[in-house]
Order: sequence, then structure tokens, then C-alpha cells
Amino acid sequence: MGDEKQLLYTVWLNLTCGHDPDTIHRVLRKYKTAENAFSANHFDPKFLSVLNLKRVLQMENNLDSAKRFLEDCRKQDIFVLDMEDSRYPERLKHIHQPPALLYAKGKLPDLNRILGISVVGTRRPTKEGETMARLLGKGLSENGVCIISGMAMGIDGAAHCGSLEAGGPTLAVLAGGVDVIYPTEHTEMYHHILSHGAMLSEQPPGTVGKPNFYKQRNRIIIGLSAGTVVVEGELKSGTSMSARLATENNRDLFAVPGNPIHPSSALPNSLIRDGAKQTVNALDILEEYLELYPEHLAYGLSLREKPVIGAVENLNHPPHTPKAIPEKKEKPTPEELKHRIQHRLSSGEFRVEEIIILNILCEGDETVTFDELAEHSQLSPATLSSMLVILQMKGLVLQQAGGQFSLHPDSANNL
Repeated sequence: MGDEKQLLYTVWLNLTCGHDPDTIHRVLRKYKTAENAFSANHFDPKFLSVLNLKRVLQMENNLDSAKRFLEDCRKQDIFVLDMEDSRYPERLKHIHQPPALLYAKGKLPDLNRILGISVVGTRRPTKEGETMARLLGKGLSENGVCIISGMAMGIDGAAHCGSLEAGGPTLAVLAGGVDVIYPTEHTEMYHHILSHGAMLSEQPPGTVGKPNFYKQRNRIIIGLSAGTVVVEGELKSGTSMSARLATENNRDLFAVPGNPIHPSSALPNSLIRDGAKQTVNALDILEEYLELYPEHLAYGLSLREKPVIGAVENLNHPPHTPKAIPEKKEKPTPEELKHRIQHRLSSGEFRVEEIIILNILCEGDETVTFDELAEHSQLSPATLSSMLVILQMKGLVLQQAGGQFSLHPDSANNL
């Protein structure tokens, strides 16, 4: 938590500047802190050079309105974070014009302990692009990544839906207030996100999004993320601006290749040519972070809630045609599984560490704890965490409640 008095000064500054990020940062560049600005001579030419006379004449020289504003936010269960608050994300402090205040509503995770990946793209995706965004959201969330997007129609909504289907934490950064649902088609999604993650915005409660707010919102989405994946988008679009922001802020950039004759594939294909990592599944992204952020991924996994069944229906997809249920195969014995695993070792498809873990799971009880795996495998906790994530992605290992691990029921089909 931060200092309550300093928070009040920052709220006063936001109210005085009409919550405009450019004006707020113009004042902060000149006076360093909101408290200094509050204490300044507001009719001094220096102050009038950063805030016009009309605003100065309208401003309050006390903190009464700021106190009422904070109280109203708390009544609505809205968190108000300034940059001195321990909950304010460290990554966000290093972007151009970081939000002086960040509003949050929902189950706010520790933004400094979680690994966030933003998924961005067009509001008018192809069916394939929408499906890809959903699968990426789901695959990443199943392995402890927090999906960050803007809850817009199209790719944003699909990525959030995928995360919700995995029960994972997801953050929606809004152009308006965190209490304003837009688009209204995503009303149900909005409430699901509140139960699994949080809404974030630099605009105060009650604000309706405006065109320039969306550009400002994009810098926050990128700022919160370790990496950004572009699913679909045209060369000149809001998505292209997000990709440029990712590069300018030294964020990892991923892109999903697409049909070269479709306009929505132009941006990701161009980004891949310029060095973005080609991405066709969640593992392409995860492998960049497994060894760097094992604790962040473990924290993300600990936040998983009950999956939201049917979240994808919120995207107004055409009726789903059920596939024929395949004939159930008889589950192989542990000895048969072990034989298959050892037989595949020579193929080079598995790392030695993966084989060690799989052999332990074949020989042990139905479930094995992380500590037991560490003891028997002699692998470091970081390496073991990374290998377990990879094996889960391959459909060979299943994480049970309470940090227990077992062979996946369908592992025989994946060997």
C-alpha cells in the first residue's frame, strides 16, 4: 500500500487536470510530485505555463473533492493505485507517461509476481484468427500466464474467452472507466473476468471511452506485458500501433502467420519478416519464459479458478456441430507406458529431464507431489517447474489439486 496523503494529492492533480494524461505529466515534469504542484503558487507564470488560467480558476485549493472521490471509489470496490503503491506494476513505471493513477476492479492479482502476455488483433477477425486467439489464451492460461487484452470485439474477446475456459487469471484494460461495460455484447464476459481477474483503466469510474482513450489504453496493455502476440491485423491499424509500442518498449513480439492474400494477415506476416517470433501455439511463447520466470508461472497457476464453461459462446460463433465421440481406448498399464516412453527416448523428441520425470510418474503412485519429484529426479526446482509445464503442454502430465502431478489420462494417445 502507498501513503494515503500522497494518494490524495495525486487524486487532486488528476481531478484538476481533468484526468488527461498529457496535462498530468506536463505538471509532473515541472513539479516532480503532485504535492509540490498542490503547494505551488497557482498564479505564478511557471504554473500557468503548464495549466491554463481557466483550469486554475476552477481548481480547489483543498483535498475535499479528492477525499470524496476516493470514498466513492471504495464504495464501488474500485482500487485506486498511485505509483507509490506496492501493488502498482513495476513494468508500467518504465513506459512513456505511466498512469499517475491506475483504477482496478475485481480480483486484482499481484501484478509484480505474475507473467503477463498481451494478445492483440483486429476487431473483425477471420474465424481461424478468432479460434487461434482463443486457443492461445487457453493454452497460456493453463500454464500460469495472465492474458492481458482490451475486451474489445474480435481477437481481444477471443483471447479473454480462452483464458476463462482455462480458469486462468486475465486482465482487461479498458478505454473507459472500470465500471463501464463496453462493448455491451461483452457484458457476461465482463462479469466473468471480474471473478477471475480484474478490469484496469487510467480513466476514472463512470468515464465512457473516446477514440483518443483507446490509443492511450494500448500503451498500458503493452506496458503490463512481458511480451505481445499479434494474431491478425492490417498494416495500418490500431494493432500495428500496439506492435510498434511493444518494440519501442523492448517487449518480446510474437506473431501468428496467416494467409498471405488476406488483409488481416498482412501485419503479422510483416512482423515475422522483421524479426517477430513466428507463433503457432502457446508453447512457442511459453518456451521463451519457462526458465526466466518459473516463480511467476507458478504464481499464475495458483490463481486458477473454476473454468468458465461455454465462455466461447459469448463470441456469437455459428452453431457448433458436435464431433463424433471417438471410441474409448483401453488405458495402458504403467509398464506399457514406461516401455513406450523408453522406446521414444532414442527418437530425440524428449529431453532427458522429461524422460526422468515421466519414468518417475510411471513407476510411482497415481499422483506425486512436486517435492517428491524434485527428490527423485534430482532436478533443480526451476528446471523441474519448466519441464512440468512443457509436459503439460504436450498432454503427457496433468496437475491435480494440491500441487499433485500424474500422467495425463490421454497420455497414451500422445506417445
